[in-house]
Amino acid sequence: MIFTTTTAALLFLAPGSLALSSSAGPQTSVISSRPQLLANLQQSFAPDQVLERVGQKLSPRLDPKGEVSRLALVRLSKQLIAIDNKSHNQHDLWFPEIWESWAQDNFESLVDVLLESSRQRNIADSTTIENVVEGVKALSIISRLVPDIKVEGKIVESLNEQQETLEELLHDKPHLLSGLDWAFENFRLKDQRFCLSENLSGLVAEAGLSFKIYPGLLGPCTSLSIDKFSRDVDFRVETIRTASEKVVQERRQTAWQGDDGIGPFLYSGKSMPRRDWSSSVREVRDVLKAKTGQYYDCCLLNLYPDGGSGMRYHIDPDQGSLWDYDTVVVSVGATRRFAFRSIEDGNAPPHSFVVMHGDVTWMFSDCQERFQHSVKKAEQKDETSPRISLVYKRTWPGNH
Repeated sequence: MIFTTTTAALLFLAPGSLALSSSAGPQTSVISSRPQLLANLQQSFAPDQVLERVGQKLSPRLDPKGEVSRLALVRLSKQLIAIDNKSHNQHDLWFPEIWESWAQDNFESLVDVLLESSRQRNIADSTTIENVVEGVKALSIISRLVPDIKVEGKIVESLNEQQETLEELLHDKPHLLSGLDWAFENFRLKDQRFCLSENLSGLVAEAGLSFKIYPGLLGPCTSLSIDKFSRDVDFRVETIRTASEKVVQERRQTAWQGDDGIGPFLYSGKSMPRRDWSSSVREVRDVLKAKTGQYYDCCLLNLYPDGGSGMRYHIDPDQGSLWDYDTVVVSVGATRRFAFRSIEDGNAPPHSFVVMHGDVTWMFSDCQERFQHSVKKAEQKDETSPRISLVYKRTWPGNH
């Protein structure tokens, strides 16, 4: 069974939910085929089941390209996100009953098999490099949610030792470069020395991406609280007009705040008059200025009440006419998946990340001329945890 430091509610999760199962423990049965491993993974609905049914039985022989280890780590990360969301995003999950030596060994087995696949000649296969990067991204999520699991050093050392091979394979895969860069930013929350090699960092810069996610940048900010924003901000549910001219009620709640003289914010047939800064939104604005040197004079606030609410791919309106191209998004509350996709090349793989409480997403320069962005709905259909995004903007020169 899994606990958090702040709640015992997970004790009472229904069977089949994302609490740890009661059957956890080392087993002696051996699975000798990849299809059996994949079938077992599909039937693993809790973290301990993934560790027992896959981690314990996985080997480089069964998973030479890292596909099973990648799928297991991604599944494990999604399960832990769901549990963390239910525990009010403390990012401090721990395993008092089952995270014993066998579980640690099984987790490290998943890591070792993934890294071993990256050392083989078959890494030149595009599937293998995709598996490695997506697996490392999942590991970076787990690293944040379960601080006592310490595998970051091993991962960083292994990948940086292969920088020349990775440089050759990733130079034309910007979605994997951005994902690897983001994963290492997560690792650096544990230790600032966990950095991409100079060559790989150079490749990220050469990709010319006009967005960047800064994990945990505002984590210590005392104003980052769903309850505080809900009390402090006049969120409203309003109607919008769709592309087919249908008038519908938004699932999210919104508010618009800013300096004196800021005009209304307009989208989808809706006009939001400016309200004065509330104390919590103003405090976050000032912390952003202290950390980045940038002042934002207005802010769109979005309250997503549960996991069933999100935003499809879109670009923000009126950039370059009413609002500057520089936009910063602060995430509060539930963890959600956030993605960018190319406008020009609809077949290009999206850049996919996870944004947690206190993370900051920066969109700048020609970002929204090149990319649409999206906030995904929760993986779990019964997800009830809310999320608030604070979208800080700056008035276009001459429009104030």
